[in-house]
Amino acid sequence: MKKLYLFLLSILSLSTLHAQTITNIRATQEGKDILLTYDLRAEDNSLQFTTQLYFSTDGGRTFSGPLQQVSGEVGSGIPAGLNKRIRWKVLEEREQLQGDNIQFKVTATYTDLRSFEPEMVFVEGGTFWMGSDDSEAYSSEKPVHKVKLSDFSIGKYEVTNAQFCAFLNEMGNQKEGGVKWINLEEIKCRISKSGNRFEVERNYEDHPVIYVSWFGAMAFCNWLKGKTGKNYQLPTEAQWEFAARGGNKSRGYKYAGSNDLDAVGWYSDNSEGGTHQIGQKRPNELGIYDMSGNVWEICQDWHGDYSKRAQKNPVGPSSGTFRVSRGGGWGDGARVSHREMRFPDGDSFSGGFRVALQ
Repeated sequence: MKKLYLFLLSILSLSTLHAQTITNIRATQEGKDILLTYDLRAEDNSLQFTTQLYFSTDGGRTFSGPLQQVSGEVGSGIPAGLNKRIRWKVLEEREQLQGDNIQFKVTATYTDLRSFEPEMVFVEGGTFWMGSDDSEAYSSEKPVHKVKLSDFSIGKYEVTNAQFCAFLNEMGNQKEGGVKWINLEEIKCRISKSGNRFEVERNYEDHPVIYVSWFGAMAFCNWLKGKTGKNYQLPTEAQWEFAARGGNKSRGYKYAGSNDLDAVGWYSDNSEGGTHQIGQKRPNELGIYDMSGNVWEICQDWHGDYSKRAQKNPVGPSSGTFRVSRGGGWGDGARVSHREMRFPDGDSFSGGFRVALQ
């Protein structure tokens, strides 16, 4: 067994470079494993890499793999830096290495995470009447009450499958609050996992992500916050409604940007039973798209009864059973005052979200 390790170490030192970002590959034996150390260099430190270890049994003419019994700084979400470590469990995968001229290489591909940062719209602070006393309003929309908000920004569009997939490829689909961040088991989720990678179903990249829990939406915001240093979060319910109504430019529409829902939203009468690409309908007074219809949008707040008293920058109850979703979905109507309860660990075929910035 000792001779096997010495042989492997000698060929690891012949590793070939796949990208200029990979340099200074070293290998040592550590117990029953092989420890591969390398430097991952990039001019732009905001880039996140996906690294993999491949092998060749014909002297480097062709490579197979990637090797699966590896751990450490390998896979998705690897930042640039020196002395990156990959641990390879030789005994669990050595049957693949049949040949006299075996070589290894490390590959690094990247996604510029800034390309997945949501486009934001500035919303100047102001005062508005939140809720509705209209005859068709539900009891949860009453009473109408005065709310004053400070400046904030909100996503111009709903978060898309492509954006959420970039997040998953760095962070994985972790379990929180008893559930995964996104339910990939649903047929119409549009995101699937292939090996170590998450992929969006073709032609659905720019559709809003669905089947996301409140925990998953919050995790996405925290991921953006960590990458950009900006204070991304879910919008409060008050921020969401103020933006949907058009902020200080509001014309008092029933829906977000019009009294004609067909003009601004995908809903039960025109959606044909599913989500649509973002930004295809007319925007509202602030230039924000799809705040009526397409998907219900998760807010930060716990769901609770409204109060008649005036409020400033409200954040909802301090605790509760349900979180708030707003805006209606492709299978519903979509009044700007309409609100819905959802469990924080729940997911929905018509439930997504957009982000906000303080």
